[in-house]
This record gives sequence, C-alpha cells and structure tokens, in this order.
Amino acid sequence: MADRSQQTFNSPISDLQQDGPSSGGNVTHNSGAIFPGASYVTVGPSSTFQQINIHEAERSKENTGPTAPAGFTAGMTDLTPVSPFFTGRKAILSELETYFIVESPSTEAHEKKIFVLHGMGGAGKTQTALKFMSTFRKRFTQCYMINANSEESIMASYYDIALKNGLGEFSNWEAGLRWLSQHEEEWIFLYDNADDPDLDLGKFLPQSNHASSPKC
Repeated sequence: MADRSQQTFNSPISDLQQDGPSSGGNVTHNSGAIFPGASYVTVGPSSTFQQINIHEAERSKENTGPTAPAGFTAGMTDLTPVSPFFTGRKAILSELETYFIVESPSTEAHEKKIFVLHGMGGAGKTQTALKFMSTFRKRFTQCYMINANSEESIMASYYDIALKNGLGEFSNWEAGLRWLSQHEEEWIFLYDNADDPDLDLGKFLPQSNHASSPKC
C-alpha cells in the first residue's frame, strides 16, 4: 500500500476532464490528478449508498416506537362527571369514606386497599364510586378511571396514564403500570365495568402497596 503521507495532489478539481457518460448513466472522470495510480472514478448510483438508505429507513421504523393499544383515546382515564341526577347511596359512601379516608391510608398501612361494589347493571355502582372520588379528590395524589371491560381496554387505559405522566408517545402500556408501581404516592383507581369472570384483573394491578381501588 502506498504511503499516503508522500502523495501530493497538485491539480485542482477544475482540472478534471470529463470523458463522457459510461454505460448505465454513470459519469466517468480522468482521476489521475487527485488519485495517482487510479484509472477511473465512477460517479453515480452506488450499492453502498443504497445500503445506507436501507439502514436509515430501518432506523426510521424503529424510531416510531410502539403503537397505541387498540381502543386508546387521549384522556380516557379522566374521571367522568357525576350525573346531576345522582342521589342516595349514603350508607355505601360512608363505608367508602371509612375504608379509604378514616382508616390508615395505603401508604401507611403498606398494603393495597381494594373495595368491590357489585350488583345488577344500572344499580348506580359507577356513579357511587365517582361521587366518592370527586368528593375526596384532593385527598389523593391522582385519580384514574380504568375501563376494565377487557384486557385491551385496560392496556389502553394504562397507556393513557403513561402519556399523562410524561413517559412519551413511544412508551407502551406496561410503562404506565411500572411508573405507578415505582412511585409511592396515594393513587386511587376506579376499575369500571369489571364484570368479565374470565378476566385476570390481578395481573393488571400496580405491584405496590400504596394504591387504592374501588371496583364495580
């Protein structure tokens, strides 16, 4: 191999002589002025450039990140307003207050606090839970409403929580679940429409001891 330090390039680029187009549409140049000992330099489509373009395309695909889960809509975990026609349920509301507010909070008790509201459809379970959560909203760090109708809707809800807490659009639903598990604050979740007996809701609960959740 020639010692590059001993090579001198005396001719400017303007001294290059174009020999004319070669086959395939490429342009060949007299290259001796710049590359002594070289016969031709081909300017045109290159397999190397094509490979680089392919790699860039693949990189672009990677940067798009995970897609949003099916059924996701921004803000889907916001609490819906309590119906202006809601009334009664004072005994149940009192039980919820005693369990979640009067007794030791989950962060002090070091355990999850779960309260199940069950009954016929349309009996007012969701409205009762929403009434309690709206009344004591300031007592909790954050309140979330999880659509527990299916695994897909739960995943979509956790993805919304991930976005709400600044994890970015390239996060996935599991990032939202992990974030909640790692931050020891007093959350409260309403798992609404959790009426599928075949749904393993336990695997979707934050793995921590500081969350509270009424389910209905």
